[in-house]
Amino acid sequence: MDLQRLVEARVLDEDTTTVRIWTASGTLVYSSTGEETGTRGGDDRGIRLATSGEGKTTSIVPASQLGVLDIYTPLRVGTGRRSEAAVEVVDEYAPIFAAAGQPWNLVQSIASSLAAIALLFAGVSFALLRAGRVGTRDGGFARPGGSADEEKLRRTIGARDEQLTQLRTQLREQESETVERMRELEIQLRDATTRASEAESRSGDTADLSDAAQEANRRAQELLDRAVRAEGELSSLREQLKEARVGDSKEAEHRIQVLEEQLLTVGEERDRAAANLQTLEATARDTEARFEELAQRAEDLKASMATKDQGGDQATEELRRTVEEMKIALAESERARHEAESVATEASTALASADATVSALKEERELLLGDVESDKGGETAVRLVQAEARVTELERSLVVARDRTADIGRERDESMARSASLEARFQEASSKAEEADARSQSLEGRIQDMAKNAGSATEGLKLRLGELEVRAADAESQQKDLLARAAEAEAEAKELKVHVSATDAREAELLERLDLADDEKARTNASLDDARRELEETRDHLETARSEAAQAATEVEVREAAIRADADARAEARAEERAVAARTEAEDRLAAGLAEAEIRVAAAIADAETREAVARVELEARVGAVRAELEAGAAASRAELEARATAARAELEDAKSGLSALEAANRTLESERAERDQTIETLESRLGEHRGVLEEARSRLAAAEERTADLELRLSEGSSEGSGLRSALAEATERVASAEARAAERDGTLARAQEELSAVREQVQDKENASAAAAAELEALKTAVEGHESETRRKEEELHGARQELEVTQRELGSVREEISQREQMVSASSEELERLRAAEARRAQVLERKEEELRGVVELLDAARNELESRSQAANTRFQDAESRVAEAQAKAGEAQERIADAEQHLAERDATAAHLQRELSEVTQELVRREAGYASTQQEMESLREQLSRLEAERAAQDTDETSRATALEAELAEHKSAFQETR
Repeated sequence: MDLQRLVEARVLDEDTTTVRIWTASGTLVYSSTGEETGTRGGDDRGIRLATSGEGKTTSIVPASQLGVLDIYTPLRVGTGRRSEAAVEVVDEYAPIFAAAGQPWNLVQSIASSLAAIALLFAGVSFALLRAGRVGTRDGGFARPGGSADEEKLRRTIGARDEQLTQLRTQLREQESETVERMRELEIQLRDATTRASEAESRSGDTADLSDAAQEANRRAQELLDRAVRAEGELSSLREQLKEARVGDSKEAEHRIQVLEEQLLTVGEERDRAAANLQTLEATARDTEARFEELAQRAEDLKASMATKDQGGDQATEELRRTVEEMKIALAESERARHEAESVATEASTALASADATVSALKEERELLLGDVESDKGGETAVRLVQAEARVTELERSLVVARDRTADIGRERDESMARSASLEARFQEASSKAEEADARSQSLEGRIQDMAKNAGSATEGLKLRLGELEVRAADAESQQKDLLARAAEAEAEAKELKVHVSATDAREAELLERLDLADDEKARTNASLDDARRELEETRDHLETARSEAAQAATEVEVREAAIRADADARAEARAEERAVAARTEAEDRLAAGLAEAEIRVAAAIADAETREAVARVELEARVGAVRAELEAGAAASRAELEARATAARAELEDAKSGLSALEAANRTLESERAERDQTIETLESRLGEHRGVLEEARSRLAAAEERTADLELRLSEGSSEGSGLRSALAEATERVASAEARAAERDGTLARAQEELSAVREQVQDKENASAAAAAELEALKTAVEGHESETRRKEEELHGARQELEVTQRELGSVREEISQREQMVSASSEELERLRAAEARRAQVLERKEEELRGVVELLDAARNELESRSQAANTRFQDAESRVAEAQAKAGEAQERIADAEQHLAERDATAAHLQRELSEVTQELVRREAGYASTQQEMESLREQLSRLEAERAAQDTDETSRATALEAELAEHKSAFQETR
């Protein structure tokens, strides 16, 4: 039960869940969870390694962080190095896995586990020895004064001496480690002192702080020396106690007096250490006050920087970041100061615990001497009981001392880790300080170069501003010209619209007139064709009639000649009869011929009428077809003209849209020029502000270097802020260079924008030229249309004349028909009339031939007019095609202008993207500033928590001092009682 209570009180916690003890054969002999003993289990390899020879500690790591960590370690009993059993400690693996990235937490957890195992070993040994002591005590009370009781007492004392030997060995090892680490700390402190003195030589206005730091280091060194001396005295006292003889009472008294003197000396040194600790605390408070003052100055610097540039300038952001890094470095220095104070507190605690251990060992020695002297007087039984009680009390105090030793070991490990971290930080701070010195020198040179470059850049910017003003004036004049031209173009466009509408109306009228002319021409052609056919048919009939009349005339002549010859040859009577008969026969034949001619004429007339009717029907059909074709052609031409008019309107609309786009581009270019002028003005103002900021940064850099030296003297890690400041200033320099490069890029962008503006102006000029050419082409088209209209009017007049001539010809034909009918009547009347008819017919034939020739000339004229009209329509089509090609070229140029405008918009988009990128960088810098402010706040919270821990530790130390004072008083009273008892026994 004692072992179970000890394990539950000292070993088990929220992370350590189970403790088991296994024999070498794998049999369970103890379990903190109440498992059944005597069973076999555990890890064979871990048990074998822990129980073979001196034993070896092993562990079994789980597959995930949610498992448990099994640790097998050897269990040794007494002074032997051989392992008797294996102890299994089961720990939760999640906290170890979480603390894997923090080496100090890992070391602390391992140290706590080792301390728990050591306590377990002590508990087991204590239980075994207590069992032996209980047997001795029982034996002592059963047989007082016997040899068996003395033998048990010797064994008990021997076992206790063995435990003391083990404890002394462990204490020696711990003391040697502590001495080595204290020496290392002493060397580090000396190095820190020398570096602080070097830093003090570089800065003269921080002498008070450096003296305070040196005094604190000196006192810490004295505390460490006293701790080392106390440990050495403690070890010498332990050696003296170990080598002291029991029987030599005088020598023991002498040594007791020596121990008392040493105890008084250690107490005085403890008092001095407490006074030094108070002085160190006062120095720490002074340092804290100065740190707060520096923090206030940093806040003032930050506020002044914030008021200097509200626009998010990069140099100001860099300086602000540098100030935040200085704050962080100051917080780290404050944390290092608190850690040094905690180390000093731990050293004083170690001195107090050493004093308590010396007192306990002294009392133990006196009690042992008292027991030996009481044996001489014969009061063995009573003294044995008292000795057992004292041994029990000493065992308790031994357990307490072990606990304190474990605590001191943990605190020593913590102090060692902290000292190592402090040393690493100090070395890093030293290296950063050296780098900061080099960077500050280079930064001063760069600042001077930047000032020179800024002056030259300012002159160049002024020259560029003058050039830009001249260019802006030129651009304004050009813009005014463009606006005037645009107004003229709009007026011309309006006039073009009016002309186009008039042209459309005229085209419609012309189309109607052309349709009418085509219809009239078709009708005239049809009527001419009909008249031509009728004339040809009449000519055929007249030729046939003429040939028949000639035949009849020849027959009559022949018959007359025959009759004359017969009349000459025959008698006149017969001649007369025959003449009468021939005349009657001729008359009959003539009448028959005339009748036949009339029949043929009637048939010809009927045939002509039928043919005329058929021809009329065919002509009407052809006229309908031609009319349909003409209507289709007119519709097609109308549609084509409408499409061309629509295309011309679309071109006009495109030209208008192009003009509006050019106006918009001009406006955008004007706005861009205004923005660029404003950007240049802002750049000049920012350049002036940057100069002021650079000058102020120089002064602040000097002040920051002085403060950096001050911080280097005050704290070992204060030099890190100088490197951060110099790196920030280097980054600021680089960003200034990048700003200058961006300014150069902006100048190049301005030049490119001006080139684009000139290109746009050239495009506008080309557009104006194209619009002028289009206007000229429209004028040419107008003149061509007017010529076409005049030609059409002339052709209409010619057609009207042709129609009048056709009507005259038709009237003449009618008159000819009447004459033919009259001639037919005259043929039936007499032969003289026939002769007249022949002469008249000959004249009519000549007239008809002339009319036919005239009709042929009219037809040729009509054909020539048609060909001329077709050629002119082709020329008009070619002109329209040329106009369309020119309009297409103008559209292509407008497309190129739009592409250039799109390129300009792309450039603007790229600039917007650049501005967005700069805005994102500014937001990132702002976020970094917020994070650093949050880190500073967390550092302040850590400082407050460390202060609270310091106050709590001071309260605990005060409570421990009161407890130790009360214990010392009780022990002194008991010592006085023992001395009186010892004197009585003597």
